[in-house]
Amino acid sequence: MGVPGVIRATAFCFVQEEDRLLFARFIDPDDGSHYYRPLGGGINFGETGEEAVRRELREELGVELAAVRFIGFFENLFEMRNEQYHELCLVFVAEPDGWSIDRFDGFAIPESVGPGSEETAIIRSVSEINGAIPLYPEGVSELATRL
Repeated sequence: MGVPGVIRATAFCFVQEEDRLLFARFIDPDDGSHYYRPLGGGINFGETGEEAVRRELREELGVELAAVRFIGFFENLFEMRNEQYHELCLVFVAEPDGWSIDRFDGFAIPESVGPGSEETAIIRSVSEINGAIPLYPEGVSELATRL
């Protein structure tokens, strides 16, 4: 999630299979509600956004991605646990490389962001996204509905 008060460069990826997408589902530590975001995380110094997405999926799910395509950029300012966060988010889309997203539906991702905010991989159809689920960073749901 980053460090409060520090701008963090991030890369997120919609993993798409037909009309379905693989997301990370989180539990909001402030109110216990669920929210979603594409899989991914921080970009390391000297690493491109695409390299970060590929590394994050390798670390989180142990898988490789087929061709990765950049689809957008968002600036994400939010508050969690009474702390201010600021992310610069590169957003990509990719297809699985020889694996199916079905195998990860409900999978507990080992790199969760901390106690009380466990991260779970979950599948949603593109039609479910159109404002029906809380998807972050804000604005990214518009990108998803165009896939």
